[in-house]
Amino acid sequence: MNFNLTEEQLDLQMMFRDFTDKEIRPRAQAMDETNELDEELWSMMADMGAFGIIIPEEYGGSGLGLTEMMLVIEEVVKGCGTIYNWIGTGNGPCSSGILHFGTQEQKDKYIMPVATGQVKGAFALTEPNAGTDAGSLMTKAVVDGDNFIINGSKTFCTMASKAKDIFTIVRVIEDGEDKGYGAILVPRESAGLTTNEEHKMGQHGTPLNEISYQDVVVPRENLVGQVGQGLSVAFSCLNEIRTACGALSVGLAQEAIDQAVKYSKERLQFGKRISQFQNTQFVLAECQTKVEAARLLVYKSAATLDAGKVDRALHSMCKYYAGEVCNDVVRKCLQIFGGYGYMKDYPIERIYRDAKITEIFDGTAEVHKIIISKEMGVR
Repeated sequence: MNFNLTEEQLDLQMMFRDFTDKEIRPRAQAMDETNELDEELWSMMADMGAFGIIIPEEYGGSGLGLTEMMLVIEEVVKGCGTIYNWIGTGNGPCSSGILHFGTQEQKDKYIMPVATGQVKGAFALTEPNAGTDAGSLMTKAVVDGDNFIINGSKTFCTMASKAKDIFTIVRVIEDGEDKGYGAILVPRESAGLTTNEEHKMGQHGTPLNEISYQDVVVPRENLVGQVGQGLSVAFSCLNEIRTACGALSVGLAQEAIDQAVKYSKERLQFGKRISQFQNTQFVLAECQTKVEAARLLVYKSAATLDAGKVDRALHSMCKYYAGEVCNDVVRKCLQIFGGYGYMKDYPIERIYRDAKITEIFDGTAEVHKIIISKEMGVR
């Protein structure tokens, strides 16, 4: 059991820590206020290989492991939480689904542009009436000769309005029969496809969209995998996503602590720095301990996957616990700021809004407790 990072991992961590300080932090407030994706920052991150960390080198990636990606995520989200969504664009389902289930032609055509940041990808699974219950999806793709005709709607789709292709999970209907789920790459500029912006509480700077499909015609060659494998394709990197969300939680929580420590040494009350009050010291000590425990879960979850193993309970523990710790820690750190923590003048206000989603997306905390208890044999 080795808890030490390698020299290469430490160098990677430091590279993105420096980049965050120089490029991400100065832009975070503007992205939060305008809710606009910073294309210049995107290009800089693409040049650094941030969108293909775990993608094989033959497809334009760095060929590194999940552990390295967790280190990168933790550093960049300290500067701005929404960058997590950017990294997921290239390293997530839009690439992994094709890697695991796609044809060689699909791999050659679609993966490299996304992994290198030349284009943006999007993944459309959730629907207005089907979130956690993925088995209730209703968007349909009717087989019509060599094409699919897609009708339906999706919601909570990250980056859809900017993506070149939208990785869409549908019910496939052929000769009037439901053949199961399919995963289809749908060009965003297809006739009949429209996107609408959804307005989020936090994580500004990355578009979140509703998508409407009205008689959208897509060639059958855009099917990834076989009909009936749609959910398998969708969930091909589920454990990686859960671990990555844990890294997001740890990064946000650590940044909240660092901001609170700095502020507590500057703020004077009753003739003392508030860092000198035992309450402040105890709160921050408890917060740091919880974050360190969550960080170890993230590292263990990533290391397990890097070793080619899957531990569903561990990956769910990582996601659920880190998200819970993040929200608890950020809330307590904001309290240290008092009234100023409620103002937009300090980053803690943005961090507080960015943190809440960690308990909701990629499986709610409640869903992960169900998974953990089932893996324990509690039925």
